[in-house]
Amino acid sequence: MQTRSFCYVDDLVAGLVAMIDECGFVGPVNIGNPKEITVAELAQRVLDTTGTASEVIYSPAPEQDPHDVGQTSLSQAKNLDGPPSVAGGRARAYSELVSRAVD
Repeated sequence: MQTRSFCYVDDLVAGLVAMIDECGFVGPVNIGNPKEITVAELAQRVLDTTGTASEVIYSPAPEQDPHDVGQTSLSQAKNLDGPPSVAGGRARAYSELVSRAVD
């Protein structure tokens, strides 16, 4: 089962700025979301957010797709005021895309 972790770009940039502003910070650092969800769960969340009745089509993962990479450590990012939040990111991204399509 394919899983991924997602982070809204605004939260990623805020994490990078916090890292840059931290005096004496030594990297590298992973910035993101420690919670992984399945790709199927992401697809369902997108359908819920957009209100569409689109069909989710399943196909095999590509051969080069990493299957068991383990969870990314965000321990250093937590020292920069915690990992970024993904709350509302999907809805914000959808609203932005809709507004661009209307223009």
